[in-house]
Amino acid sequence: MTETERTASELVAQGLNNQQVANQMYVSVNTVAFYMRQVFRKLNIGSRVELTRIVVEQTQQNPAEISDLPTARRLSAAHLSRHS
Repeated sequence: MTETERTASELVAQGLNNQQVANQMYVSVNTVAFYMRQVFRKLNIGSRVELTRIVVEQTQQNPAEISDLPTARRLSAAHLSRHS
């Protein structure tokens, strides 16, 4: 998974919709939709709920590692890279 896809995933997991993610990332809403399709495919998931569950699980498993990263990069690279 790319860093950009991780950033978009983090924002979606925080509850933002595609338009809000687009505004924060300074990209179009269509670009965010593309990122989300790629993330869902790479993680083999079908919903934002599943994505949020993965993010929450990773936060609970790696609290020190997670808290040391900036907000937009909190997803565990180890977990997400397994699905790249």
